[in-house]
Amino acid sequence: MTKEKYGFVLRALDFLISNLVIGPLVVLYWRGTLELMGLYLLPESFKLSCWISLIFGVTIVTAANLLQFVFSRASVRSSRVRFAAFSRPYTYIVGLAIVNHWRGVWFLLDAYTGNDWISAMVSLIVGSGLLFALRSFRNVLAPPVVVVLDIFPETHFIIPTRFKQQKRNVLFTLDVLFSVVVIESLIIVTWRGLWELLDLYLFPDDTLKSGYYAFIISYVLVLLIQIAENPLQTISKKLEHTTMTGKVIFDDVIYLLQAAVAICHKRGLWLILNVVFFPSDQELSLWLNHAIGAGGLLLMCTLNSALPKGILIDGAQMDGAGVTMSISYAAVIVQWFRNRNSKEKQPSTEKVEMEQEQITFNPTAGAAV
Repeated sequence: MTKEKYGFVLRALDFLISNLVIGPLVVLYWRGTLELMGLYLLPESFKLSCWISLIFGVTIVTAANLLQFVFSRASVRSSRVRFAAFSRPYTYIVGLAIVNHWRGVWFLLDAYTGNDWISAMVSLIVGSGLLFALRSFRNVLAPPVVVVLDIFPETHFIIPTRFKQQKRNVLFTLDVLFSVVVIESLIIVTWRGLWELLDLYLFPDDTLKSGYYAFIISYVLVLLIQIAENPLQTISKKLEHTTMTGKVIFDDVIYLLQAAVAICHKRGLWLILNVVFFPSDQELSLWLNHAIGAGGLLLMCTLNSALPKGILIDGAQMDGAGVTMSISYAAVIVQWFRNRNSKEKQPSTEKVEMEQEQITFNPTAGAAV
């Protein structure tokens, strides 16, 4: 098999895995985890429950950001067994915190502003508008258009912040707080806006039909984006050499389409599960969703795919990489096993970043990638 055909097969396999396996597992994890919090965390006092979720989520995610370099240095020096023994519980706990952050922001907005079209539209416009202005809209992306692996100690604990402060000082702390409290909350606000507009206008009286249509929309749109990937890369590359502002705007338009895929995918399957997956026993349904989602993602070494953490900058990726869906899974796993079997040195941070097609930064090099 030629190199070109081999690359095509791996890319096609990545596309199928991200859309048919990892994406649905992420939805199972989120539905089970988020709604279980509603069952067990002060169900008799909804607003207080949401405030506790928000405080817990922001506190743990902020701590994970502040301690990222400590954890990263320790993981690089550890054996694979020790890395796995620490990184999996760490990821699970941070995952609970992120879900609670989302639950707190989303449901408190519901509680204080309602669920009408004005609240939803304001959420979408304000959230997305501020993210565009901060060059941070790319961070609304989620599976099936983004896949993140959990197998690299060099990058597992690294959480990029908006202003890429690396010295552990006051500026770094402020950067972390701004990234978690402001930008990550704006991501939630943006998701809420589009999700609730779909609730209001996409067959609002038929939950199952609305779910199916959203799910179908996500698959049709993601297929079109994948087919158009090469032309989109070419346009983005040309804009790099003419107008950086134009490139950022173009990339953001593509991110908007990819965000629609992610939101329709999660909402569609979520609503379908509400209706067809043990609807008479909600507690069992949610526990099974949580167990299958978390267990499946852990086994596939992709639990980080379920956790929107870290701030990436719009337009920072060159050569058209910014408009490419970051769904490399099979290719990265194959390369990882080759490195292990040949007893070669593990890939450097820069190589890992390239393979995963995502922006991060190398804390040892002190440069944004």
